[in-house]
Amino acid sequence: MRYLFVPFITLITALVSLPTQARNISIRTMATSSAKMPDFFIKASAEKPHEMLRWPTRQPSERVMANCESFLPLYQRLPDGSGKQHLAIARRVQIPAGAREIILLAWTDGKEVRLRAIEDKFVGAKSNEWLFINASSKLIAFTIGDDAQPITLASGVSRLCQVSSPQNKGAAAVGRAQIRGKLRVFYSTYLPIKEGQRTLMMFTDDGDKIRAKCIVDELTLPESDP
Repeated sequence: MRYLFVPFITLITALVSLPTQARNISIRTMATSSAKMPDFFIKASAEKPHEMLRWPTRQPSERVMANCESFLPLYQRLPDGSGKQHLAIARRVQIPAGAREIILLAWTDGKEVRLRAIEDKFVGAKSNEWLFINASSKLIAFTIGDDAQPITLASGVSRLCQVSSPQNKGAAAVGRAQIRGKLRVFYSTYLPIKEGQRTLMMFTDDGDKIRAKCIVDELTLPESDP
């Protein structure tokens, strides 16, 4: 039995140690706060030069490509010890398992710049669908409309939902989360529900609070076949 057990353990160890296969990742970027973000660069491949990321605040950026494994390396200009600067890896952002399209979010939490990659599920979104992105560290329950069931979002999750409120009107929106040991309302407003509109609702940490941002995604929808 001992002689069968040892090779089995060796096989499992070998499988676990296999390198993760690199894949092409489509990236859109966005800043959820108005603070100026540092200059970050990505490298699409070994043959291509570094490309600086943009951080729009109203819409996700145009897509850029990178070839990486489970973490996206971000480069910055850093001193090399001789008085000059060179591009070196400054941050590594974890990519959701299996994702090939991501939205890379950046925001400030105090003096710290935070980054989080969320699967970009808007690639196949239809008109009137909402993409909820929880980049915060807390479980969130979000409700749109008086009779609607809460939409629950675990930390690091993006979820595409169809909002059932009447079109071209509005609905009460309420966000709740466990904050300082209690279930608290951190967001309460009246949101317009417009026909033919796709909406992103994003949540990020702001100290022990949660920051919410609602934007309309104005990417051109594919035309239906005649």
